[in-house]
Amino acid sequence: MEKAFLVGAFLLCCLFDYGLGCDPSACMDPGTCKLDSVSGNCSCVAGFYGNACDQLQMEVICEKDLFKVMVVKEYFEYNNISLSMLHLLNVNCTAFEEELNGVLYYTAAMNNKNYTMCGGLKPQVNKTHIIYANVLSSGVWPTSVVVRQRRVDVTFHCVYPYDRTVSLPIPVRPSKSDSLIRMNQKEATVGIDIYKDGTYKEPYTTMPILKLQSSVYIQVAILEDNSFFRVRVVDCWASQSSDPDAGLVSPNQTLISDGCKADPTLMIHNTNGGDRLVRFSFEMFRFVVHPFEWYLHCRVRLCVPASEDACVAICRTMRRDQRHASDSEGQGLLSYGPIKVKMPEDQRLNLLLVAAFPAGAVVLSIVFLFILIAIAKAANKRASQLTMKIKSSKNVA
Repeated sequence: MEKAFLVGAFLLCCLFDYGLGCDPSACMDPGTCKLDSVSGNCSCVAGFYGNACDQLQMEVICEKDLFKVMVVKEYFEYNNISLSMLHLLNVNCTAFEEELNGVLYYTAAMNNKNYTMCGGLKPQVNKTHIIYANVLSSGVWPTSVVVRQRRVDVTFHCVYPYDRTVSLPIPVRPSKSDSLIRMNQKEATVGIDIYKDGTYKEPYTTMPILKLQSSVYIQVAILEDNSFFRVRVVDCWASQSSDPDAGLVSPNQTLISDGCKADPTLMIHNTNGGDRLVRFSFEMFRFVVHPFEWYLHCRVRLCVPASEDACVAICRTMRRDQRHASDSEGQGLLSYGPIKVKMPEDQRLNLLLVAAFPAGAVVLSIVFLFILIAIAKAANKRASQLTMKIKSSKNVA
């Protein structure tokens, strides 16, 4: 009877929440839980919780432009790890201490600009989501053959919905990016499109293939109809790479600089910075080197209505200093491409003729040379026959 009572009491205890303790039957890992061999009680070590002590007390914050991990300070203190030892996969991205709801955490953070620099892992992409990851670590390169200090690695992930069209080896649809921009605690999404004509009614849904010197109609617009922001196109450039930064070292064509036209064929069709959209056009071109297709990149900036004068680009020969346009707040980057050049048929024929001319000239020269040789031989033969006839006549006489 006594044994049955003890078993029943044990099962009844298992039905309750263990709170700071844990399920003795699941207390397996001596690194995250402690089991008292005398009392049979199990408790989680500092920083862990759950029936199996398998959950670390941490917060992961995933925003549009921020990746942040916060691990309770008590956990590192238990493992004798100081704040100065913690960093991301790049040791230059160190941790700092902060408080949240009365709890102290050791925190490390990245944004979308320094994600790669801080050692962020290559994003994993499937049909529905994209996953970013990094590791908060106490690991350092050892200075001796052996180490006895415990190393802690906390891997954290940020998962975002992914609905971008997948690029094909020969693109069927253009790849374009929208940028979610935050300013004064408010957000707006800005997008870029290329339109088929100056009415700006029908955007391209397949890869644009345009003739040289034809007009390219661009619209940069805030996508929310009820947005109170204005948008300004700060810079636009074309490059042969889908990577905006590659244009800094590879051939590129600057179209807009500091809000003003930098290409002689460019026309801005409304006030740049005075509305929720900016429309401009320029003549189609191609780079000298292959491939004859390129990507468009534009840096844009949000403005609030009260800052209309500061937002509108002043484009004169000696225009005033517009350094405010380089402020990082309220800026975003848009890309579109590829945009392909259509080669006219007559131009292709001309290129073919130019390419074929040297070979044809050589063949004609050889044929002409053979003709001259044949004529010379025939002339020599006639001259010999005439000489023989003259000699024969003299002998008869």
